[in-house]
Amino acid sequence: MAFKTVSFAIIAALLAGQGAALPATPFSENINPLIEARGTCKGLPSKEVKLTDADFSSDSGILKRWTEDEFSKFVKRGRKPLNWCAEEKDYHVPLETEPYPEPKLICDPKSKTYHNPQCKTFGFTDKKSFTDYEFKEQPLPSPTNTGDYDTEHLLEGQMLNTFTKKISDASKKTLEDPKTKDKVSVCGYLTRWFNELPASEELKTVNGKKLASAGNDGNQGLIWLASIYPQKTDQDMTEFGLLDKQVNIAKGGLWTGGNGIDMGDMEKNTKWLTDDKTPKFKPANEIKKNFETALFKFKVILGNRVYHRDTWVRDTLKLQSNRMADMLDGLETEMAKKQIKETDKNKKTITWDKYKKQGLKAKWNSHMKDTTDNLVSTINKNFEKSYEYLEKAMKAFEDEAGKTKDKTLKDTLNQLVCSIKEAEKAYNAEKAHTLTSITF
Repeated sequence: MAFKTVSFAIIAALLAGQGAALPATPFSENINPLIEARGTCKGLPSKEVKLTDADFSSDSGILKRWTEDEFSKFVKRGRKPLNWCAEEKDYHVPLETEPYPEPKLICDPKSKTYHNPQCKTFGFTDKKSFTDYEFKEQPLPSPTNTGDYDTEHLLEGQMLNTFTKKISDASKKTLEDPKTKDKVSVCGYLTRWFNELPASEELKTVNGKKLASAGNDGNQGLIWLASIYPQKTDQDMTEFGLLDKQVNIAKGGLWTGGNGIDMGDMEKNTKWLTDDKTPKFKPANEIKKNFETALFKFKVILGNRVYHRDTWVRDTLKLQSNRMADMLDGLETEMAKKQIKETDKNKKTITWDKYKKQGLKAKWNSHMKDTTDNLVSTINKNFEKSYEYLEKAMKAFEDEAGKTKDKTLKDTLNQLVCSIKEAEKAYNAEKAHTLTSITF
């Protein structure tokens, strides 16, 4: 059975009038700045730490359905890959969005289409510092100073694929294909209805609304679903935000069900320090390098926790998720109205069985709730665990600094102790706030 690939380069597929955006305010009211720990002791010198792919953790089966080359092409073009039923190759339909606006366009007053002077911007006050752990909403950067940020849409693109993975199992063929009468999985059934309607049956309106593409003669259901993600004609620019790149990469991993940040090296280094009764300290520069990475990972984990408890972030995510739930419900309503008849190549009339509703809105809301529950649990666990590793290391560093005759090692250990103590202040400040799940 052949299934066509859907591309959105030819349409401006955002729903016209699909719902008002949240009102823009200069700053979110509930972002509580963390302790500003600057100059209270001599910590590690400031340095840019760049995490590699190995430092991030995700469900690779979700994120790597596209090849690395394919994904790179999408990113360079500003497009976001989406997937429908990627776990079942017979029904997998690759999708993509129109280009998202680059951060510099959002920040540039000359960009009439995308400029948003009140764009929510989340990042570190001093990303390179090992004694300043403050992560909060920042002023909008200049167009030439946006390299640390990604344009952010709250509802992750991979949620469409994780949803189909949740509701469908290739081994469970419990439904009947409306056209062939063969037994198929949920993905098989929905792909027939949402991607293979006869041209005359394609949808011109859903929930009383039209797609914003000019000369629209109707579209398959999957195009309607993809229209929930921002397209180049997006009239709701206040729903875009800017998020620190490293925090955003970890965020993507969290939404696949992964840990976001891999802490294996933190655990290994801490175990080496604390399990050996007489630890053999490595050269100062090696210890410094290892714990620069560990401290920055703590910053990224901290940043994700602050970000996910922000009121604007949570409200916008819920708004976008509800929009998807309503679209799924609207598609089911439209499909249930249809009585499809088509003529095959032998001029024989084929009558499709009527559409049987699958309760997709409720299933989507349940999936979003389960995913968010897991994400919140993981963030809180990582927050505690990453600080625990640093705390254990600090005790070992303090002990060794009091013993060693090596001045270089002593100075490095004292700098590490200072940096971890400032991380401790940030930990305690953030610990005072609760990160909870979201009800959809």
